[in-house]
Amino acid sequence: MAATKAWVVAVVAICVVCSVVGLTAAAVAPLWPHIAYTQNVNQYYVSYFTLGRPRGHSSVQYGTESGHYSHHSTGTTRSYHAPAGYCHDVLITDVSQGVRYYYRAGNDVDGWSEEYHFLIKISTGKPTAADPVVVPIFGDMGITNSQYTIAALQTIKNVDFFYHVGDISYADDRHSDLYETVWNAWFHNMTHIHPYTPYMVLPGNHEAHSGKAVLEYSKKFNVFNYRFKMPSDNDYNMWYSINYKNIHFVSISTETDYPGCEFHSYNFGNQLGWLEADLAAAAAADARKERPWIIVSGHRPLYSSESDSYVQNMLIPLQKAIEEMLHKYKVDIFFCGHVHAQCTAIKQ
Repeated sequence: MAATKAWVVAVVAICVVCSVVGLTAAAVAPLWPHIAYTQNVNQYYVSYFTLGRPRGHSSVQYGTESGHYSHHSTGTTRSYHAPAGYCHDVLITDVSQGVRYYYRAGNDVDGWSEEYHFLIKISTGKPTAADPVVVPIFGDMGITNSQYTIAALQTIKNVDFFYHVGDISYADDRHSDLYETVWNAWFHNMTHIHPYTPYMVLPGNHEAHSGKAVLEYSKKFNVFNYRFKMPSDNDYNMWYSINYKNIHFVSISTETDYPGCEFHSYNFGNQLGWLEADLAAAAAADARKERPWIIVSGHRPLYSSESDSYVQNMLIPLQKAIEEMLHKYKVDIFFCGHVHAQCTAIKQ
């Protein structure tokens, strides 16, 4: 939805610096590291960005003491558009719950980032009063006025992970000449959050492609799928699920892959078949005993008190696609964004 009340500071221009003989150190410096859960409690993704293509491998060094890195993992280097930059995803393994790890990204050839750290929260068992599940859930952010949201997020203590339910940078709200600048500004503004706590995302309508004139490489949620790495069963971030303590979290795409969706030409697979199978497994007796809560999140709401005809017309296809399924498997909560107003619907 349009960023009428978008929630990150002014755009920061990022310059690509080149020399006569090649990229300078500034162009291949690791930028904006962010971490995400996998479906394995002892593995995490660390992703970062470089404005140019590094000569060395995408790597992360990490360990339990500051300045001493006992582990080293290498990952993948990808680009959706070489002049924009390169995305790096590294899977770190053999980490232990309840332990703080210190890490840096980069390589010996091009140099390393500064040191960051994060605590591997205990993600199994039941939450307690002393160790509750703390997951801030929010959406529709962008880089205009969102400094207040970012400041508020930084005040929340003992966060297990942040959960951004779509409409991330609003880079498509501006002319496509500024598309990469806005994306980079959003990541820059999140540097006090992303490197330290897992940050999980799902797609919103503003991730679909750039603003006018639409950049060919930006179509089909391409930048969203490159700039983040979520624990899906394929190369996309459109839908996935994770188990966390006594909760099964399910992220879906309310933008694609069901009859009547807005971006019907952007196909990523059989989302409804995947969702049915995932919810059926989560609702099975043994699974429900271990994780009694099932929480589904998507960008668009199932219901809204907004009278706007566009909003109401877009709700109906989503209701037809998933509403019965959510009731069938006794989903506890559906979180969403898109409509810039608070609305809570409780089944009577």
